[in-house]
Amino acid sequence: MKLVRTCHLKSFPQKQDAAKMRKQFLGVLAERGKALEFKKWLAIFFINRGLFRITDKGYCEFSPQIQKQFLEFAEQSGDREYEERIERRYALSKRELRRIVGNTVKRMLDEGKAEELYCKGLVVRAAHMDWKQVDVRVSVVKKLAEMLGKDARALGQTDFSSNGLDGLLIRYGGSHHAALFEAGFVHSEEETIQHGFAKSFSTDRLYPWELKRVGNKFWESAEIRIAATEWLIWKSKKPVREIETRDYIENGLSGLLDYCNNSSVLPLIEAGYVYSIDETLEQSKARKFDMMKLYVWEMLRLGNQSWDNVDIQLAATRWLISKIIKKSPKEISADDFEDYGLTGLLARCEGSPFSALAAAGYAYTLEKTLVHSKIKQFGNDKFYFWEMPRSPFIYADMELRIAAIRWLAWISPKSPTELTRNDFDDNCLSGLLNNYYNGSPFNALFEAGLVGMEDERYMRSNRHGQLSKV
Repeated sequence: MKLVRTCHLKSFPQKQDAAKMRKQFLGVLAERGKALEFKKWLAIFFINRGLFRITDKGYCEFSPQIQKQFLEFAEQSGDREYEERIERRYALSKRELRRIVGNTVKRMLDEGKAEELYCKGLVVRAAHMDWKQVDVRVSVVKKLAEMLGKDARALGQTDFSSNGLDGLLIRYGGSHHAALFEAGFVHSEEETIQHGFAKSFSTDRLYPWELKRVGNKFWESAEIRIAATEWLIWKSKKPVREIETRDYIENGLSGLLDYCNNSSVLPLIEAGYVYSIDETLEQSKARKFDMMKLYVWEMLRLGNQSWDNVDIQLAATRWLISKIIKKSPKEISADDFEDYGLTGLLARCEGSPFSALAAAGYAYTLEKTLVHSKIKQFGNDKFYFWEMPRSPFIYADMELRIAAIRWLAWISPKSPTELTRNDFDDNCLSGLLNNYYNGSPFNALFEAGLVGMEDERYMRSNRHGQLSKV
């Protein structure tokens, strides 16, 4: 008979949870052990500096077992040699006991026995500790980091408070950051600003934003924000255009991101790497782009919400025209938008380059086109949608078809009856002619009201194109 070993799958998560809890428990015990060791070191540190109190146990241990002795004469006598003497004993006063015990403790401290005195409970650290001296504060902060086994960036307010250093923090106005600055773990704000201005940073100490937490007020300084942005570019080793939200978060600059309304671009604008919205719109209005900085749309991770601003859409389109100097605006295609990182803009325009160009003032809008068609008077300071090599498929609208045909008649020196297939082809209207008029110039011109049935025979005789029923 074959035995089959079965596994209870439900037991695996339970075992994993138990192992996780055990690991967490051991971690807590380790942390408590480190805290107790530090408190012991702190007590001995101040005991060695003379800030201690002798316990009752200490007085019992070091009090002398002798009493004061006095000899007195029993009665007055001229013959001192045969005089009877009386010995009296008195207990030592508290003052005398304190002096004797104090001298004993001092002698042991001089012999380096502070730890022995503390561990035996003979002396304890004084309730009040003196934090006036810089070297004392620095020594304690450094020892705290060492004994807790924490990097300075991981030390928080609770690490100071839970280890008896509330008095120390009072000297720093309650700021553990200031304590870390003075201890040499972190660059001061002045140094940080200088490094940001020089765009040169070091790794021997931390910068304020690398700490576990900084207050919201920390980011109110524009110079600090600029220094942090410069540091991010230096640290990430990325081109500015590739800096994104994730880079801020992974490098401890979430606070800066929050201060800038979660915009990864605003800090770069402030640091002078990207044009501000106002600068961009000013250049767009003048249609002159100097390219000395980046524009917001050149950032590779520009969010779609950035295209909500219609003026930015216009500016980006005008910028694209200025970049592609080998093409006229009517030749700009969807590929050009994509090649220059403007896919977000194109998406807002439903994938139509014409819509973007019309909004930016390079092409007549469809509404304006219909007005021109109605009065049979067209303009030439912009272009119409049918002039683009890849015209949008909007000829299904009969009024727009008629507008294109009337425009052809308007620009041609020929009379409508003389227009041929070649005239349609030469003016980007071959698709219109083939798809909607069976290749017949007569059919197209007839629908546009430019020729009548009486012209059909003449146009056929001159081979204007294939004739068909209208």
